[in-house]
Amino acid sequence: MLPHCTGDGHSANKISTYPPLAPVHQVGYANVSAAIQRIVPTFRDATQVVFAGYSAGGIGVTFNYHQFATAFESVGQPPPILINDAGPTLRQPFLSQHAQDVLREGWGLDENIAYCPACQSEGFHAIFRTLAELHPGLRSSLICADADVVVFGLYALLNGGTSSLEDGLHDLSDWIASYQGEVAPSVQHELYYPGDRHGATVVAPLADTPGLTEFLTEQLDGSASWADVQR
Repeated sequence: MLPHCTGDGHSANKISTYPPLAPVHQVGYANVSAAIQRIVPTFRDATQVVFAGYSAGGIGVTFNYHQFATAFESVGQPPPILINDAGPTLRQPFLSQHAQDVLREGWGLDENIAYCPACQSEGFHAIFRTLAELHPGLRSSLICADADVVVFGLYALLNGGTSSLEDGLHDLSDWIASYQGEVAPSVQHELYYPGDRHGATVVAPLADTPGLTEFLTEQLDGSASWADVQR
């Protein structure tokens, strides 16, 4: 487990200035890089590897997945399973171009996710498809409440105003569904549930989120019947 302590969704390796604050050393990406050096030798013979994150960690597992998966694949492991809980990366206009530019500059993302040129030309949401293409066989999921109070607040702050989180989540799912046949055997599904709770896998028993236990079981077991759950 990697703690979140540098305000960058585990995704930066840069000293940035956000006036009127003093310069902030944001090293979340570098922390993951360092941890991989210990994690891979320790678990290189694991029967199944899961890379999961909650909240800022959901952002982190998505933006760091390529370096994590590449390291495990280098020792003969298949692509690790990816679970993003409450860290959605929405498309425009739900995450504005200005907000993406601020994050790109502040976190140095052009360097850290240089493997995803579409993230610069199309938007950060393109990382989902890029990962599926770079790591054939990836089984990835996104879990989020349709009115998650923290995610909603973050997007309102980034965008300089409010927008519909529920609409943004379903817009993202429609886009992800549109290319699934083109990236097989990789596959991604989403589970959205009603309410404003922030997170489903850490802050409450799995059974408190209808359908979550079955959804994750089918993701982990490689079930062909695994599907979206959007209530």
